[in-house]
Amino acid sequence: MAIVLSPVTPLAPPQPPTPYAPPAPPLTLADLERGLGVRVGPFADLVVEQGLVPAQLQVAELRSSAELGGWENLYALRRGVYAPQSDPNPPNGGDPIPGFDVRDRVRLVKTYLGSSGTLELDRDYFSLAVPGERLELHVLHPDWELRPAVLSGLERCFLFDRIGLVDNGNGDPLDLTIAYPWLVDRSQVWGVEWIPPAAWQASGLWGGRGQPVGGWDALQEGPNVVLDLPGSWPGAGTSGNGNGLVNVAVLVRRPAYALVNGQEWAPGHQWADDDLLNVPLPYATAAGLVEAWRLARPRLVPMAQTGMWPTQQEAAAELTRMTARWFRPDVRAPEDRVAGPWRLRMPGSGGERPHWDPGLRSRGRLVANG
Repeated sequence: MAIVLSPVTPLAPPQPPTPYAPPAPPLTLADLERGLGVRVGPFADLVVEQGLVPAQLQVAELRSSAELGGWENLYALRRGVYAPQSDPNPPNGGDPIPGFDVRDRVRLVKTYLGSSGTLELDRDYFSLAVPGERLELHVLHPDWELRPAVLSGLERCFLFDRIGLVDNGNGDPLDLTIAYPWLVDRSQVWGVEWIPPAAWQASGLWGGRGQPVGGWDALQEGPNVVLDLPGSWPGAGTSGNGNGLVNVAVLVRRPAYALVNGQEWAPGHQWADDDLLNVPLPYATAAGLVEAWRLARPRLVPMAQTGMWPTQQEAAAELTRMTARWFRPDVRAPEDRVAGPWRLRMPGSGGERPHWDPGLRSRGRLVANG
């Protein structure tokens, strides 16, 4: 079937660049774990009414005169913070509990008594739960299964980002992996742009995001990715360091775990409940569910067989749907993906091929995060 392309609409006068909003508000690692907990099986986000003996606590929301069950053999997770809906003064929701013992973080629910809303745990606490404390009940072990599934799921989630270059000073290709340890595959590099000096940006000379740099190449040298720039390109020799690298931005496919608390992820990072991540919750939890099936299959198979919880096939389909929703890469060849007001055809084809995407305010359809 023939495909007819409509004529290209002339561009409007360029406007000064404006920052792009992140695809989602930052979420904590604890938010992602609760989001996954809802998907894998029975889950509860509760407020402690009072701690009783060292192995018991009461929860008002679980109190009922009906004969209920189902909370046994779930993992009770204490994060050492007050619940958002807690009332006691002076603490507010999310505030840390003074003197919390991290050894009390995880226990297994042994018995549940509905008439009093009492949960009996498999081991004593070193310090009693306090009124207003947040308590979560999970199917997966919080430290051995839940968190590893969330973190592995973040490796399946990607966002497009622009990063700056770090000049190694010797004229060789720039090693991106040294500055960005998460960038380990040449396919993660999607384009190179030259951002004009601030005065030029203010005049709206280039509009949009930047002028494309042609002739670049991303090379795989062992575990590292190096960027090879052409000898001549717009802005070369115009910036403070003599070669224009200060004004160069590289468009990359960034894994979601690689931006933590607004900073670059570093190897050896010790993950904490309150770490902030810029990733949509549905996207991250869908990826985490796929990883949960890989890491904790014995727990998930019996529940999926009841028809009340997602099967492995349903989890995979949901991740495919969320990926299409939040991460839509341009699947054309790299030489056709160069961002900017124009792009050349492949070598030997001649001419120029304009594209228009009003969301980018420039010629050159690129990619989108949601």
